[in-house]
Amino acid sequence: MLMKNLLLLIVVICSLVFAACSGSGSSEQSTTGSDGDATVGGDETSGTDDGAATGDSFDYTWHNSVSLILANRCVQCHTEGGIRSDTPLDDFDTAKGLAALIKEKITERTMPPYLAGFDCNEYSNDERLTEAQIAAISDWADNGAPEGQPKADQVVDVEPLLDYSMDRVDLELKLPTPYTPVSTPDDYRCFLMDWPETEVKYVTGWGVKVDNAKIVHHIIAYYVPPENVAAYEAFEAAESEPGYACYGGPAGKGASSADQRATWIGGWAPGGKAGKMPLNTGIKVKPGGKIALQMHYSMTQNEPSADQSSIVFQLEDSVEKPAFILPWTNFKWLGGDGMNIPAGESDVVHSFSNSPHMLFSFLGTVIDNPLTLHAVGLHMHVLGISGTVFVQRADGTTEECLLDQPHYDFNWQRNYVFKEPVLIYPGDKLGVECHWDNSLQNQLLVDGKPRTPRDVSWGDGTVDEMCLAVFYVTGADEAPF
Repeated sequence: MLMKNLLLLIVVICSLVFAACSGSGSSEQSTTGSDGDATVGGDETSGTDDGAATGDSFDYTWHNSVSLILANRCVQCHTEGGIRSDTPLDDFDTAKGLAALIKEKITERTMPPYLAGFDCNEYSNDERLTEAQIAAISDWADNGAPEGQPKADQVVDVEPLLDYSMDRVDLELKLPTPYTPVSTPDDYRCFLMDWPETEVKYVTGWGVKVDNAKIVHHIIAYYVPPENVAAYEAFEAAESEPGYACYGGPAGKGASSADQRATWIGGWAPGGKAGKMPLNTGIKVKPGGKIALQMHYSMTQNEPSADQSSIVFQLEDSVEKPAFILPWTNFKWLGGDGMNIPAGESDVVHSFSNSPHMLFSFLGTVIDNPLTLHAVGLHMHVLGISGTVFVQRADGTTEECLLDQPHYDFNWQRNYVFKEPVLIYPGDKLGVECHWDNSLQNQLLVDGKPRTPRDVSWGDGTVDEMCLAVFYVTGADEAPF
């Protein structure tokens, strides 16, 4: 029972990993981008220099190269109303003044914030810049950021991101009342909303309508089953402000592990778009429950102000492949056993691997068929610096990389959708390895000074830590836990 309760708890807290800066998608879908006449020459995943002339025969200008690159990879966040509205990149005059900063960020590969490493796996809608695109922007910045001719022929190739937008909106739920954050600089607030459907539905697409983009940092929707509704209503009733305080998941203060049970449906982070689940898949939602919507408001750049955002769903009566979220970690760590991160150490490593089929059998659900992984994410807290997710095949001789994040960033967490879904057979082991830096140089700042390092282990707080892989999975009718 302890193992089962721990697994239910971690389902709740894993959701941050799937808050992404792009719409959901899958290689199984064949939708093309809206800018289909753009040519494709560079290798988007390997960053090779196949796609553009980089010699002195071309002058890279705003119109013939830079604006196209930024529009396809950066403007979704760097625009008026976006999360980075302080540095808009959708007009020439502003971008010219930021040319040196743009060059610095792209050459460091801190922007765009697509943190999957090279030479591990291939993902749908890879947002990384190719070496050719980096060279074009760098040349433009070094030469004074010329504007060029408005209708100039493009001289650098940019592959438009695929369109994974929802086909339709079947249901929209809005925050019950406008809310102005009361905690700064961060306010985690959950709001309960009725789920109006009277029959079983499958969520096959999801998105948000952000009301106040200046302060909304992420949004996560959870489904609370009927047997847990009373507990969640009590969380809300205990507070005078709208909603209730929540961190790490949708449960309120003092919740038992049984009360915390909720199913993750979808997450949004700055720049995200409404999107479909991988083709022919969906997450099952039964009637009689509620939606707990976790809002993370960030006031690091703006003062608190009212927000009344809403969420939208695409629903189906049935799907070919029901899906669920699989959190993956060493559950001994949750009990404080074996994930110690000593104060002052600059590279602490912990890893874990096990068979999901064996775990499900232990919990009472036997699955003989392969599981299919459609997407993967990695979650640590602020001391995390790098991590990998992998599969060890049952023959013991093969290890396959699923996700490598050589430069993990707590502020840019997302899911990565595989170009080709990955099959996990009985006996295969899923593994995760995390690295942390607990030295003085990597501490959170308090009043402009780094916190004193302390021994750290697993916990929900920002100054605690986690090591968690999260998968979007098909292969079972419902989540087997």
